[in-house]
Amino acid sequence: MPKERNNISIVLIGDTDSGKSTIAGHLVYACGGMDAEDLAKYEDDAIKEGFDSLKYSWVINKKKRESNDAKNISTSLWKFETSNATVTLSDVPGHDDFLQNLLTTSTPPDCAMLVLSAMEGEFEAGISENGHTKEHVLLTYTLGIKQLIVIISKMDTNEWSMERFEYVSAQTKDFLSKIGYNADEVPIIPVSGWHGDNLVKPSNEMKWFEGWTKKNGKTLLRGVTILEAIDSIFPKVNPIDNPLRISLQDIYKTNQSTHLIPVGKIGSGILKKGMTVKFSPSEITSRVETIQINGTDVEEGVSGDIVSFEISGVSIKNISRGFVVSNSQNQPSSGVISFIAQIIVLNHPKQLTIGYTPVVDVHNAHLPCQITHIMEKIDRKSGIKLESNPKALSTGDAALIRLVPTKPLCVEPFHKFPNLGRLAIRDQRQTIAVGVVKTVERIPE
Repeated sequence: MPKERNNISIVLIGDTDSGKSTIAGHLVYACGGMDAEDLAKYEDDAIKEGFDSLKYSWVINKKKRESNDAKNISTSLWKFETSNATVTLSDVPGHDDFLQNLLTTSTPPDCAMLVLSAMEGEFEAGISENGHTKEHVLLTYTLGIKQLIVIISKMDTNEWSMERFEYVSAQTKDFLSKIGYNADEVPIIPVSGWHGDNLVKPSNEMKWFEGWTKKNGKTLLRGVTILEAIDSIFPKVNPIDNPLRISLQDIYKTNQSTHLIPVGKIGSGILKKGMTVKFSPSEITSRVETIQINGTDVEEGVSGDIVSFEISGVSIKNISRGFVVSNSQNQPSSGVISFIAQIIVLNHPKQLTIGYTPVVDVHNAHLPCQITHIMEKIDRKSGIKLESNPKALSTGDAALIRLVPTKPLCVEPFHKFPNLGRLAIRDQRQTIAVGVVKTVERIPE
């Protein structure tokens, strides 16, 4: 009987010039996610466009453009297989797109792969105040991605220097520890994306690299390459057994005036044909007439599936993007009067105070919410209370706050439904804080 493979999802993070696209393209090719003929085609395209030295990154960026052209909800770029797992690799180029992807994905990726350039000046720029590296790592940690692999790229530009690797590695461990990661449990791997060193085979140029270690329970795992690090990732449990939750992405009209087709990604549970579903924060219910996945009629959809399903007897004026679908007979969702969130203030020119009413992005909902109580400042690594009832919060502070939505809203505690419990607080189109929902005060039935 063949060995059952784990399904592993990885999100690439890192600044634009870090070399992550080259690493991703070469890794996909080396792991059989693309054959030599396809690579040659992409290489020809790169040469025609004047980017003959970028064939591997061209692969990833080409797929990214194709995905964008198709307007897919998913940002997955490619799948490939290792000895243990089927791996889905994803990347979102823009800073705002990266944040939105983390907020709306049904479950967080199993692991983030942080790519940092070893080239003189590029690493320093990436971790500076003007770079997004530290903020991206903070976002991944705060929004639930606890496994991390760090790739130090472009080692060939520094003559495979052990000293440069050790410097970058030490600086990286320092800021990872401050964010909350156990840096000693994070594989940090020197590579060359172009030459392929330490991607799937140990490098002959960096024999000084003794490899990485991490623990799986009481078992000590060791490795040298990115491929080995991927095989050390612990997969999450699929939340198929949890109650149904879908955050609506879109709602479409049909030729029949009384029928609608809502669309969204199932965050947990199972959607079945014939099921009576509830649309929160309203009390509207309707029977699921049909279900489609990728244009094909199916009897059911499960956690992770992007589904479109037909309902009747509901006006498009009464449901919208950001509504939550649940099984009306099994722990249905509901609107909330208020909710308590654990947040980290990323960047605010002044202070967050009681009465402040920023926009909150949570799953696909986008709604002003008022801060009515700053309950306590906490240590962002340990969660230990530092101060009760502070009057204000500044950049860098972590805290528990109570938020009251200005209009009906459905959210859920992060520990129960991760896809409905991650949030960003925004003002003037800037992300000023991120966090997770801890508890909710529901609207009485």
